[in-house]
Amino acid sequence: MRTLIVLLLILHFESVFAQANYTKTAEIPPLRVSFGALQAVLEKTEKLISTANSGVKPRREEVLLKAGAVQVGIPGRTLAPPNAKVPEQVESLTYTYLAKDDLPITRIYLDFSDYRRILTVEGTAPEQVDAIFAAVREELVAISSNVGGSGIKLILGPVAYWALLMIGTWSGLTYYSYRTRRSLAVLAGAVSVSLLLLVLPTGELLSGFLAFRGDPSFMVRYGPEMSFIGFLLAVIGIPLTILQMSGTRSGSGGVAGPSHPKPQTSSSDGPKS
Repeated sequence: MRTLIVLLLILHFESVFAQANYTKTAEIPPLRVSFGALQAVLEKTEKLISTANSGVKPRREEVLLKAGAVQVGIPGRTLAPPNAKVPEQVESLTYTYLAKDDLPITRIYLDFSDYRRILTVEGTAPEQVDAIFAAVREELVAISSNVGGSGIKLILGPVAYWALLMIGTWSGLTYYSYRTRRSLAVLAGAVSVSLLLLVLPTGELLSGFLAFRGDPSFMVRYGPEMSFIGFLLAVIGIPLTILQMSGTRSGSGGVAGPSHPKPQTSSSDGPKS
């Protein structure tokens, strides 16, 4: 009995070492894209895996989407199937593809969130793993952004807050003391930028990952907010224009006529006797 157990253990370990896996992992830049763009990447990924694995079906393939407290798990690779209630905007995506352990490609894992974006490809054939990893990474980098993520927001948020506070305080004190139009313009600019940061969804502009059902363009999704901001800036600009005009008039004063030199008279006195 002991001999049989030892033989089984030997065979098990030999099979494990014979099918050693090769893994490649990389972090992807920030992604703020549409469902359609991500769906195209998933479809291409599945085709590459199917070719490498000679059409063998996976043991498991699923997508997990998160939006706040809502979490949706979808079998397969379709992001928005008709029978699933998927939010219009998701903040996290996880895609898992698992195949048999003896195939060239055994696992592909995508984990996208505000914190980080990870791509992992694993398999028994290093050449196949390298090729699929490079192709999928290239597709993701092509639709990514250069700036974003929780780290950037943690740095830029306090810097912008203190910079606007210092500029607004300095320009307000300068205008109170000297009543200069330049300090008033700086103060109005600081107030306008502060209002923009409050009104606009700046968190989305610097998000590490966001996926939308429609057009991910900022101008398209926030057209009404941009119109309101334009109206607000116009309202702020009206009193500035009035103050500038009044300052110009008061500085010019009355119009002075041309000055003529006063004729000088000289008297010649004769010598006193």
